[in-house]
Amino acid sequence: MFRIPRAIFFSCCVVGMTALNAAGGEIAFVPVSASGGHTITGNEIHLANGGQRVFLEVFLSDWDPDGDGTPRLKAWQADVNSASFSGGIRGTLEYPQLACEAETDPNRYCRTQFGGICSLSGNACIDDFECALSPLEFCQGSVCAAPLLIGDFCGQGFIFEGRSDYVYLAVDDLPAVDLTVGKLRLASTVLAGENPADPHVPAYAGTVVLDVPIDAVGSFDVGFRPPPDSVLLGEDNQAMAGVTLTPARITVPCTSNADCNDGSSCTLDTCRTDGICRNREIYNIAFECCDPEVGAICPKAAGAAGDADGNGTVDLADIAQFQTCYGALSITAACASFDMFCDCDITLGDFAAVLDVLTGP
Repeated sequence: MFRIPRAIFFSCCVVGMTALNAAGGEIAFVPVSASGGHTITGNEIHLANGGQRVFLEVFLSDWDPDGDGTPRLKAWQADVNSASFSGGIRGTLEYPQLACEAETDPNRYCRTQFGGICSLSGNACIDDFECALSPLEFCQGSVCAAPLLIGDFCGQGFIFEGRSDYVYLAVDDLPAVDLTVGKLRLASTVLAGENPADPHVPAYAGTVVLDVPIDAVGSFDVGFRPPPDSVLLGEDNQAMAGVTLTPARITVPCTSNADCNDGSSCTLDTCRTDGICRNREIYNIAFECCDPEVGAICPKAAGAAGDADGNGTVDLADIAQFQTCYGALSITAACASFDMFCDCDITLGDFAAVLDVLTGP
């Protein structure tokens, strides 16, 4: 297997990102399977229940939308955005830690070209060969450790080079999967010269594995970090402009109203007959505020925040008025302008916020 230093590989993927070609292109997540009952519609996978392992595939397409042969694809990088892994009503998506297959299977190298040092050998984690000190070890982030599931796929993400729809099927390329702590990136670039033309159908690029906890409820949108973290590069090493990053959605249905509890006393939590949670405010958000801890409702300020006397200036006269409202058991209309966080409670935190908008003597 051809190997190059990590720094060389990464530099090939970021050269010239400030100069953009006039091109399109798409990097998309497509759900393909789960370990239990599920249905798939477009980019959404609807699970029958939590406690499942979900497989998402990365597809590239349309980098040459006008079909004139330019640009050809030289490299790509997809950096998974985990910010919404806790975006449902309950639960947080997690990356599994799985073992690598044998080195003899070229489709299942646990490649971590971008980073990570194998703590047992001191070698850079480039693929499972670097960390294969015994059949029971694999590259788990930056550490070689005993696998949780012997003989399973590489942890978190992998690239099946041998697939007939693989974007670089007929071209020598350098695939890499970054499994360093807090990161999951998949990327590849051609070794030299033979850049692939746009097949004008989505082309497989890699696979990401996610575990959905048993108590999960709601919808989780799994997407990519924006450029330059996720990018398509043409044959001139220039980043393509206008690349669309399409997320996948993992939805776990609710079975009762209790499943939909969002932790706020200001919403009415209902599990609809289609298994989708609805969290409807119990107050008029245009004219009222609400304390999420107890559900107390109070009037919302009619004028500018902190301007109790309505003279257009937050000044010492307003500060004097604040003292009469501080710690009040209920918020009156006269004190509503000091409820800076609209939570029906005037505290020292509100006072600090009023000082931030102080404009007059």
